[in-house]
Amino acid sequence: RQNGAAPDHRGRVVAVTAAQPGTGVTTVAAGLAFGLAGNGNVVLGELGAGVPELALALTLTPRHALAELIR
Repeated sequence: RQNGAAPDHRGRVVAVTAAQPGTGVTTVAAGLAFGLAGNGNVVLGELGAGVPELALALTLTPRHALAELIR
């Protein structure tokens, strides 16, 4: 703290991407998120359109579409 100011808690953004589908991006992103979760809070999101690969890989049912979360 400097001059009584609130502490600065900035997060980090990590993007996992590939040039073509089927290269393991979902697996790598999920593994990275689970690994980092031991250090605190982690948000894992999928920005691709179409089939929710991340939800399927983690056997989850998506509750919100990306458009809803952006609002």
